[in-house]
Amino acid sequence: MRSLAFTLALLAATPISAQTVTATIPLLAGLVSDITRGVSAAESLLPANGEAHQFSLTPSQIKTVSEAPVVFAVGNNMEPWLLGVEPLLAPDVLLKLGELDSVAALTLKARSFSGTTSPFFDPHQWMDPDIMAVWAQVIAARLQAISPESAAQIDENLAALRADIITIKAQLQALAQQFVSRDISIVVSHDAYQYLERSLGLVQAGMLTDINDNAAGARSLSELSRLQGDICFIVDPNETPPKGILPQATRASIDPLGIAYLGQENYTLSFFGGIITALETCLPSE
Repeated sequence: MRSLAFTLALLAATPISAQTVTATIPLLAGLVSDITRGVSAAESLLPANGEAHQFSLTPSQIKTVSEAPVVFAVGNNMEPWLLGVEPLLAPDVLLKLGELDSVAALTLKARSFSGTTSPFFDPHQWMDPDIMAVWAQVIAARLQAISPESAAQIDENLAALRADIITIKAQLQALAQQFVSRDISIVVSHDAYQYLERSLGLVQAGMLTDINDNAAGARSLSELSRLQGDICFIVDPNETPPKGILPQATRASIDPLGIAYLGQENYTLSFFGGIITALETCLPSE
C-alpha cells in the first residue's frame, strides 16, 4: 500500500499533458476531451462495444485505474464494475460526478412501470445539458489542480464548452415548442432519456424496458398500442425492440452513450446535435 501511495503522489505531480485522462464511459471521455483539448487525451475504460452496466475491467485497466491521479465516473450504480477496485484507490481519486452535492437538486429517481419512482437514482444525468455544465466545471477544476500549468488552456476550453451548452439549450427549447404545439407523444425503448425529457419539458407516454431492463407487461403494452396521434419512438441503437411494436410511430435513434461522436473536436455539441437531429425526424412534414 505504501508503494501505491508513493506512485499516486508521483503521478499527481505529473502534468496531465504527459498523461491520458481516464473516464469510465465513452460519454464522459468525450466531455473530458472537450476540456482537455490541446492539453491531453481522454480515454474510456468501457470500450465502444461494451455494456455499461455489465462489464469487467481487464488487468491492464485495473493497473491504469490504480495509478491514475483521477478517474471520472458517473456513480449512482452506473458502473458497478468499479466496486472491486475502489478499495485500491487513494482518497478522492475516483470522482463520481453524478453524486456531487452540486447536482443533487437536479437528480431524478429511477422510474418503474407502476408509475412510481424507485428508491435509487437514475444515473443518465448527462442527458441534461445543465448537469453537463456543472460536471464540466468540476472536471476542469480537478484537472487544473493536478496540472496548474495547463490552467489557462483548460479555462479557454471550458468557456467554449459553456457557449456550446447555451446553444444546445436554445435548440432544445425550440424543438420542445414544436413537440408541444403538435402534441407529439414520446415512447422510449429503454428508460435512459428521463433527463432529456425534462430538458424538453415533455412527459413520456411509455417505455418498453425500465432502467433495470425489466420488460413492459401486457397492461403497459396494451396502453401503448392504444396511443393516438403522432408518436416519437426513441430507440437505443444498441438494442432491438420487439417487432410489431408501435408500427405507426416515427423512430428516433439516440445512443445515450454517444459513442459515434468520440474523436470529434466538440464532443458535447456533436452529441446533443445528434440528439436534436434524431428528434427532428419525428416532426411531421409541413
